Amino acid sequence: MSATNIKSKALYFLSRREYAYQELFTKLKKYSDNEGEIRQVLDNLRESGYLSEQRFIQSFINSRSKKHGLLKIKYQLSQKTTDSDLVNQIINDTDFDEVTLARELFKKKFGIVATDRQELAKQIRFLQNRGFSYSIIKQVINGSFE
Repeated sequence: MSATNIKSKALYFLSRREYAYQELFTKLKKYSDNEGEIRQVLDNLRESGYLSEQRFIQSFINSRSKKHGLLKIKYQLSQKTTDSDLVNQIINDTDFDEVTLARELFKKKFGIVATDRQELAKQIRFLQNRGFSYSIIKQVINGSFE
Protein backbone atom coordinates (compact mmCIF):
# COMPACT_ATOMS: atom_id res chain seq x y z
CA MET A 1 0.00 0.00 0.00
CA SER A 2 1.43 3.37 -0.97
CA ALA A 3 1.75 6.42 1.29
CA THR A 4 -1.16 8.07 -0.51
CA ASN A 5 -3.39 5.07 0.14
CA ILE A 6 -2.27 4.91 3.77
CA LYS A 7 -3.06 8.61 4.19
CA SER A 8 -6.50 8.25 2.62
CA LYS A 9 -7.25 5.24 4.85
CA ALA A 10 -6.08 7.18 7.92
CA LEU A 11 -8.21 10.19 6.97
CA TYR A 12 -11.18 7.89 6.46
CA PHE A 13 -10.77 6.52 10.01
CA LEU A 14 -10.25 10.01 11.45
CA SER A 15 -13.38 11.28 9.72
CA ARG A 16 -15.44 8.82 11.75
CA ARG A 17 -13.94 9.51 15.22
CA GLU A 18 -10.80 10.67 17.03
CA TYR A 19 -7.90 8.22 17.33
CA ALA A 20 -4.74 8.10 19.40
CA TYR A 21 -1.49 7.89 17.43
CA GLN A 22 -0.72 4.34 18.59
CA GLU A 23 -4.27 3.14 18.06
CA LEU A 24 -4.37 4.42 14.48
CA PHE A 25 -0.90 3.02 13.82
CA THR A 26 -2.06 -0.44 14.91
CA LYS A 27 -5.17 -0.14 12.76
CA LEU A 28 -3.17 0.89 9.66
CA LYS A 29 -0.66 -1.95 10.12
CA LYS A 30 -3.42 -4.30 8.96
CA TYR A 31 -3.27 -2.64 5.55
CA SER A 32 0.49 -2.14 5.10
CA ASP A 33 3.66 -3.84 6.31
CA ASN A 34 5.78 -0.70 5.85
CA GLU A 35 5.85 0.70 9.40
CA GLY A 36 8.14 3.58 8.46
CA GLU A 37 5.72 4.82 5.83
CA ILE A 38 2.79 4.54 8.27
CA ARG A 39 4.69 6.52 10.94
CA GLN A 40 5.61 9.19 8.38
CA VAL A 41 1.97 9.56 7.30
CA LEU A 42 0.80 9.74 10.93
CA ASP A 43 3.50 12.31 11.78
CA ASN A 44 2.34 14.45 8.85
CA LEU A 45 -1.28 14.14 9.99
CA ARG A 46 -0.26 15.15 13.51
CA GLU A 47 1.66 18.20 12.24
CA SER A 48 -1.28 19.29 10.10
CA GLY A 49 -3.70 18.93 13.03
CA TYR A 50 -5.78 16.02 11.77
CA LEU A 51 -4.42 13.67 14.42
CA SER A 52 -4.42 15.01 17.97
CA GLU A 53 -3.70 13.01 21.10
CA GLN A 54 -5.28 15.75 23.23
CA ARG A 55 -8.54 15.75 21.24
CA PHE A 56 -8.65 11.96 21.39
CA ILE A 57 -8.23 11.90 25.17
CA GLN A 58 -10.87 14.61 25.69
CA SER A 59 -13.29 12.84 23.38
CA PHE A 60 -12.68 9.51 25.10
CA ILE A 61 -13.22 10.99 28.57
CA ASN A 62 -16.42 12.73 27.44
CA SER A 63 -17.84 9.55 25.94
CA ARG A 64 -16.98 7.34 28.95
CA SER A 65 -17.64 9.77 31.79
CA LYS A 66 -21.37 9.11 31.83
CA LYS A 67 -21.05 5.45 32.84
CA HIS A 68 -17.54 4.91 34.23
CA GLY A 69 -15.32 6.17 37.02
CA LEU A 70 -11.85 7.65 36.62
CA LEU A 71 -10.01 4.43 37.44
CA LYS A 72 -11.59 2.60 34.51
CA ILE A 73 -11.23 5.55 32.15
CA LYS A 74 -7.53 5.92 33.03
CA TYR A 75 -6.97 2.19 32.53
CA GLN A 76 -8.70 2.19 29.15
CA LEU A 77 -6.72 5.23 28.06
CA SER A 78 -3.47 3.57 29.12
CA GLN A 79 -4.29 0.81 26.64
CA LYS A 80 -4.74 3.29 23.80
CA THR A 81 -2.19 6.04 24.38
CA THR A 82 1.34 6.22 25.75
CA ASP A 83 1.22 9.79 27.05
CA SER A 84 0.13 9.23 30.67
CA ASP A 85 1.15 12.77 31.68
CA LEU A 86 -1.22 14.27 29.12
CA VAL A 87 -3.98 11.89 30.26
CA ASN A 88 -3.53 12.96 33.90
CA GLN A 89 -3.41 16.64 32.96
CA ILE A 90 -6.62 16.47 30.91
CA ILE A 91 -8.41 14.45 33.60
CA ASN A 92 -7.40 17.01 36.23
CA ASP A 93 -8.64 19.85 33.99
CA THR A 94 -11.96 18.09 33.34
CA ASP A 95 -14.90 18.95 35.57
CA PHE A 96 -15.84 15.41 36.59
CA ASP A 97 -17.91 14.72 39.72
CA GLU A 98 -17.39 11.02 40.38
CA VAL A 99 -19.44 10.89 43.56
CA THR A 100 -22.54 12.28 41.86
CA LEU A 101 -22.10 9.93 38.90
CA ALA A 102 -21.63 6.92 41.19
CA ARG A 103 -24.76 7.87 43.14
CA GLU A 104 -26.82 8.24 39.97
CA LEU A 105 -25.64 4.89 38.58
CA PHE A 106 -26.27 3.22 41.93
CA LYS A 107 -29.78 4.70 42.23
CA LYS A 108 -30.65 3.66 38.70
CA LYS A 109 -29.42 0.11 39.17
CA PHE A 110 -30.38 -0.67 42.77
CA GLY A 111 -32.43 2.15 44.25
CA ILE A 112 -31.49 1.52 47.88
CA VAL A 113 -28.48 0.19 49.77
CA ALA A 114 -28.92 -3.50 50.56
CA THR A 115 -29.11 -4.76 54.12
CA ASP A 116 -28.11 -8.29 53.16
CA ARG A 117 -24.33 -8.82 53.13
CA GLN A 118 -24.35 -10.78 49.88
CA GLU A 119 -26.46 -8.20 48.09
CA LEU A 120 -24.31 -5.36 49.45
CA ALA A 121 -21.20 -7.11 48.10
CA LYS A 122 -22.92 -7.32 44.72
CA GLN A 123 -23.66 -3.59 44.80
CA ILE A 124 -20.06 -2.77 45.73
CA ARG A 125 -18.72 -5.00 42.93
CA PHE A 126 -20.99 -3.22 40.46
CA LEU A 127 -19.45 0.15 41.33
CA GLN A 128 -15.93 -1.32 41.34
CA ASN A 129 -16.46 -2.76 37.88
CA ARG A 130 -17.56 0.67 36.70
CA GLY A 131 -14.19 2.05 37.80
CA PHE A 132 -14.96 3.85 41.04
CA SER A 133 -12.44 3.93 43.88
CA TYR A 134 -13.25 2.42 47.25
CA SER A 135 -13.48 5.86 48.88
CA ILE A 136 -16.18 6.92 46.42
CA ILE A 137 -18.03 3.63 46.82
CA LYS A 138 -17.91 4.12 50.58
CA GLN A 139 -19.40 7.62 50.21
CA VAL A 140 -22.22 6.25 48.07
CA ILE A 141 -22.98 3.32 50.40
CA ASN A 142 -22.64 5.27 53.66
CA GLY A 143 -23.84 8.68 52.53
CA SER A 144 -27.00 7.31 50.97
CA PHE A 145 -28.56 9.91 48.71
CA GLU A 146 -28.80 13.56 49.57
